[in-house]
Amino acid sequence: MAPTIDGSTISTVTSVLGPERGELLRLLRGLEPTDWGRPTECPAYSVQGIATHILGDDLSLLSRQRDAALPGLF
Repeated sequence: MAPTIDGSTISTVTSVLGPERGELLRLLRGLEPTDWGRPTECPAYSVQGIATHILGDDLSLLSRQRDAALPGLF
């Protein structure tokens, strides 16, 4: 079973994600318009698809934390 992340432990995750997301944004800012449609290792996703998927995951996590939502499909 995975450890529970709550208000007292979330900083252990966010302290790692901040620099990683900063590097991702730096990489994305450097893309040319034609790069966004390039294929990736995931056949169903372009570079833009991967980037928007990550953004969607981050927004989902933030909103679930804000709303104190139950985990999973409950």
